[in-house]
Amino acid sequence: MFEKIKSASAELSDRARRAKESLNKVKETSSKSLYAGKEKSQQIIEKHWPTIERVVTDGLLSIAEDKLKDEAFLQLSFEKIYELLPAAVRFVIARDKFISYCMGHRDPILLRLEASRSERELQYKLEVSGEDPHV
Repeated sequence: MFEKIKSASAELSDRARRAKESLNKVKETSSKSLYAGKEKSQQIIEKHWPTIERVVTDGLLSIAEDKLKDEAFLQLSFEKIYELLPAAVRFVIARDKFISYCMGHRDPILLRLEASRSERELQYKLEVSGEDPHV
């Protein structure tokens, strides 16, 4: 009887060891996949940044300048702008990654926004004055 218990205990111990090894492999694979996913999102954002930046800039153009200095408001704006991105882009870039990327690049975004505002204002003035804006 004691031998059966000892044998069952050894078998159980071996199964527990194999389960732990399998769990560790799953954890390692998951970590690698998660890191690869983060890296892939970053690459996709950077690859398509000119298009994304245009959508972001257009989305922020109507917002008053003083509001854009409020970090919480800006983050909320990026959340809303995320919905304006093409579906294919939203499919591969998670909302939180997009917002994080935009918040990390907010200074260049705001500079681009200011340049776009100035450009539009100049074009409007030229059109109102009757001058050809393409000259």
